[in-house]
Amino acid sequence: MQTYTIGQLAAQTGLTRRALRLYEKAGLLVPLRGGNNYRYYTEQQLKEAAVIRELREAGLSLHIIGTIFAIKRAPGSPEQKLARFLGVLDEAQDELIARQQAIDAALQQIAAYREDVFAAIEQLNQDEKRSEQT
Repeated sequence: MQTYTIGQLAAQTGLTRRALRLYEKAGLLVPLRGGNNYRYYTEQQLKEAAVIRELREAGLSLHIIGTIFAIKRAPGSPEQKLARFLGVLDEAQDELIARQQAIDAALQQIAAYREDVFAAIEQLNQDEKRSEQT
């Protein structure tokens, strides 16, 4: 069976060692431990790490990803798993919509600040012109 050290897994997946340790702590990727206490990851965990990376890049939280993995590993019929998975996707969508709304509000605030700065610059320019004329 092919195994990978944490450094090898990081290189293969583009994840950092720190991220892999975080995923271990969260119970997403639990490596084997050698006699030297090194972490050893399996080929399956390499694939799972790549999936975690893709889901994180898509903006999903570790909680959502953990739930997805738990559903995948849990007993039950495919229909039951798919129904639970749809619920998780709804939760993920709601989470992303809330984040998008927060981002939109922040962008609006930045735009308002920019307008205030431009107005202040214009006022300074006008004040400077007046003082030069007197």
